[in-house]
Amino acid sequence: MINGIVTGDCINVMGGIDSGSVDLIVTSPPYPSQKGNTMTVGEWLAWMTAVSTAMRRTLRPAGVLAFNVMFKRTKDGWFDTRLFTAVPAMLEAVGFNMIDVYIYGKPNPPPNGSLTYSDIPAWEPTFVCTPARRVSDYRFDHAREEYAAKSVTGDGYVYTSRTGRTIKRNRRGAMQTNLMMMSSSGGQNRPRAKGQSFPRELPERFIRQHTAVGDLVLDPFCGVGTTCRAAKRLGRSFIGIELDAGEAEVAREWVGRPFQAELL
Repeated sequence: MINGIVTGDCINVMGGIDSGSVDLIVTSPPYPSQKGNTMTVGEWLAWMTAVSTAMRRTLRPAGVLAFNVMFKRTKDGWFDTRLFTAVPAMLEAVGFNMIDVYIYGKPNPPPNGSLTYSDIPAWEPTFVCTPARRVSDYRFDHAREEYAAKSVTGDGYVYTSRTGRTIKRNRRGAMQTNLMMMSSSGGQNRPRAKGQSFPRELPERFIRQHTAVGDLVLDPFCGVGTTCRAAKRLGRSFIGIELDAGEAEVAREWVGRPFQAELL
């Protein structure tokens, strides 16, 4: 099962994973009332409670769950606030503590939704939580990127206009915020999923932050295998679960491709 894609219902398959063996789960379940999912939000929350209970069982005591989800507007057109009330409450009820809420922003999303009374939706939240009881217990390493060239002085220091002082730059780069602007179109070099897939940079972000080389990453709704591919590329073990047999086969083929064939 480890370093493979399993076809089946995620709750049943997770029942065969050793309790407390997974270091990180990065996943995006089918959204309620979207892409062929006929569940109401209430039905989805009841089902997701069972899924979240199974996910928590697989996680080690200080493991991390990065849970990406979005709701459509209500039938009357209002923003469905249960996204930010019922989802965190559901995760807390099954034993998770919320670490943070990341916003995955889409720079150039296709027009969709009820655009007569709202703007084009261009963001999704990712709820990041852990069974750990103390914040010092779970693994966290800051995401970093290269400093902007204009902010680096010739002597190797970074000038910060907000504080008016110079600070020693970190050799690994500047810390990032919890707003993640990521394109899901360009440079992904992956097969097309039947539903929607988050960009590769999203699982890579959380894999780098919350795991070490050799740790085990799980995606219970793996689709074409984006999380699994990212875990493999970063030297982590992985398990992917996918209900759709055709999609699972596509994931196996893509995850098995050599990395030399990609533009990374």
